[in-house]
Amino acid sequence: MARLIEYLQSERATPALLAVVVVGLFVISPLADMGYLHSRLPEYVFWVFLVLGVFIITHHPVLRWTNLLLAVGAVLTSITKGGHHSLLESVFTVLYVVLLTLVYWQRVFSPGRVSFHRIVGAITIYLFIGVMWAELYKMVELAIPGSFRFGPNFQGGRLESNLIYFSFVTLTTVGYGDATPCQPLTHSLAVLEALVGQVYLTVLIGRLVASLQSPALAE
Repeated sequence: MARLIEYLQSERATPALLAVVVVGLFVISPLADMGYLHSRLPEYVFWVFLVLGVFIITHHPVLRWTNLLLAVGAVLTSITKGGHHSLLESVFTVLYVVLLTLVYWQRVFSPGRVSFHRIVGAITIYLFIGVMWAELYKMVELAIPGSFRFGPNFQGGRLESNLIYFSFVTLTTVGYGDATPCQPLTHSLAVLEALVGQVYLTVLIGRLVASLQSPALAE
């Protein structure tokens, strides 16, 4: 167990966490929506993500207990709701992802040599941003039903999957137009996410990649 925790706290674990996030979001979730996998399997994968996050920041006592409480809160609210949507679950999840993002931010953008694992960590943060905004959208939709309008192709899909899709097409500024925000708060959130996505890619990740070629920039 000690070796596992040491591994999770190191940069070497970054690709593993990225793999869990990518497979959960873009493989398991759509397959579950299509009926090829158990409908609650995406939720179970998310619980694995929560557990990994707790171990990742074990060496920060305050952050460790804060993250553990948030993870437990997210899991318990999910279980007690029996898979149904929960505003409280979204609150716990947003806070959890924000905390984990801050930990990864410190790892990735702290002074020092830019490595492959830092680049992977930067990509992981980008996905965290998309997940965090999807949960923010979900909170608004649960508090104010009808905040989003989805096209006919979204019928039968889970709210979480629909909002993950909307979040990432907004973050990447693709904007197909098949899902749209319908009230001022969601308009503002969508614009802010698009701005954050562009600034993150062009400024921060661009600087990391440039630092690989010019080590002096990393100092």
